[in-house]
Amino acid sequence: MIATALVVFPSVGLAEQPVFGMMPRWANGWGVQAQHEYQSLDDEAGHILHLEGVYTWRRWIRLTYKIPWVIAAESAGAQTQSGLGTPVLALPLKKYFNRDGESGAWSLTPQVFLPISSSEFGRKDHLAGLSLSYAKETYRTATDLGLAGHLGAEDYPFEWHLHGGLGGKFYVSDTFWILRLRSDLRLNHEGEYSLRVGPVVYARLSDRWHAQMSWKASLLGQGLDEGNWVRSGLGMVF
Repeated sequence: MIATALVVFPSVGLAEQPVFGMMPRWANGWGVQAQHEYQSLDDEAGHILHLEGVYTWRRWIRLTYKIPWVIAAESAGAQTQSGLGTPVLALPLKKYFNRDGESGAWSLTPQVFLPISSSEFGRKDHLAGLSLSYAKETYRTATDLGLAGHLGAEDYPFEWHLHGGLGGKFYVSDTFWILRLRSDLRLNHEGEYSLRVGPVVYARLSDRWHAQMSWKASLLGQGLDEGNWVRSGLGMVF
């Protein structure tokens, strides 16, 4: 379980898998994480607790789950129902590579969205999704790209997500940190779009404990939600 200097994370947004897209990377590995998210949109805002986990049969295949729980939310100034969001199950498949001075991975991730949410806030009307991502790291830099497609539940509308991230790695004592700038371009079948950009700070506190904070803000958009998204969380692997 000893972490190496070169670590790999996949594409961002919905495609990022626990634990923070970083761990575990060994057979028969387990990981769990909890994240608090605050969303402030045009006419609504809310707090969501994300409970997520992963199990790896082999380095190249793993099962992940994501369970969002709406703690509190309001729409147009009125309180809305709290409760379960839209859970997601995924089966990430990875192809790792190691070259002189760099390492990385290709990832193909099918996802299934479970239509059992009890809260309207943050609900995703998707049925399934598929993402392809590429990540590469050196001792000092980290880069990732990804493309994801989601099939909707009503009249089967399709939605695209294009992700990108670029960052630097810093080492402090027995920990290391990654500071990166991430972007997420979302485009649906009606031509509506949204570009969200913001910083992400990841910290490997120890081989077992990991933490991450992120902020995304709408930069450009037409027809889709605009606002701010702030997340902070803690994860562990074993």
